[in-house]
Amino acid sequence: MILITSAAGNTGRVIVQRLVDAGLDVLATDINPKVKDLPGIKDAMVGDLTDLSFIHDLMEKATKVVYIPPLFSAQEALIGKRMIDSAQEHGIDYFLFVSVIHPILSTLLQHTAKREAEEYLIYKGMESQLPYTILQPMHYMHNFNPKVVAESGKYPIFYNVDSKVGYVATEDVASLLLGQSQYKVHVLLHNE
Repeated sequence: MILITSAAGNTGRVIVQRLVDAGLDVLATDINPKVKDLPGIKDAMVGDLTDLSFIHDLMEKATKVVYIPPLFSAQEALIGKRMIDSAQEHGIDYFLFVSVIHPILSTLLQHTAKREAEEYLIYKGMESQLPYTILQPMHYMHNFNPKVVAESGKYPIFYNVDSKVGYVATEDVASLLLGQSQYKVHVLLHNE
């Protein structure tokens, strides 16, 4: 069974749907009780990833993990490390970490937390042979409201408008997990 964390969020919902559509068994978890309403999932667990016993219970049911960190959590780096340790302890077949582009940016706390968890995963992967992938998707297209842009004629961004920046659709990230993307970078999830 494939565990998806933060499954009720924007990225999680899309990834869950793609995996379900591919006929895979999904265990969806989130602190938001709406995770239980996701269509087609095999199981759902509502809980807090700062709770070690909850992480243990999740890993007991999973064979693979798609770890999407909780949004803007002060405990994000610690949660990531606990998830990695628990995956290692439970003999998880594969750990996929959906991180962020440029985790080295020190002024963005959510980026540095992901960098810390990435580094931890790399060392743990070398130590225990835990198979893993770290995805660093670019800006998601859903992070702006097209209606507001159309009505105002402005698209506010925090960087120079002449900067070369790409956007990625969450659906493309989900397809990448299944190896269905035109890029064929990571083939992670398949029926055993």
